[in-house]
Amino acid sequence: MTFPNNLINFSFSSSLKQIKQNLKVPIDKTKVFLIGDLPTDIECANNAGIISIALLSGHGTKTGLEKANPSIVLREIKEILEIDPFKKLLLD
Repeated sequence: MTFPNNLINFSFSSSLKQIKQNLKVPIDKTKVFLIGDLPTDIECANNAGIISIALLSGHGTKTGLEKANPSIVLREIKEILEIDPFKKLLLD
């Protein structure tokens, strides 16, 4: 499976505000996704005001991830290609 070059895999340990200040670039929060397999990943994304995607095929439990209130829940990563926010990103 091939993903676009602008899809970056990294550990999201800082808030979006800190990242924006460090990079000194404008960030469109509607085009930023955090895909995580732990409740803390989802909480981080929600606190940053970006789209949180819970991945059930990782280390976290379904119950724990759902309690974190993700924007989207995926069983497998390949399902990302089917969600509307990601489709819109590919069209931009």
